[in-house]
Amino acid sequence: MGAILALLPGILSLLPTIVTGAEKIIALIGSIRAASQQSGEWTPELEAAFLNALLATKTDPAYQSDHGPA
Repeated sequence: MGAILALLPGILSLLPTIVTGAEKIIALIGSIRAASQQSGEWTPELEAAFLNALLATKTDPAYQSDHGPA
């Protein structure tokens, strides 16, 4: 427990970098989807499957944690 507490200040100082990195990854995925849709590689069926899979992470019990909803 003491070791975790000792690491906490370092981890907290990295949070802005982690959040910015996550935002950039999401933006990258969005730009890849947009480019693929324009070129016809990302079909409406793929888009529907992607959105359904994304929705499942919030609605499907298989994706829910054992601690209940957030």
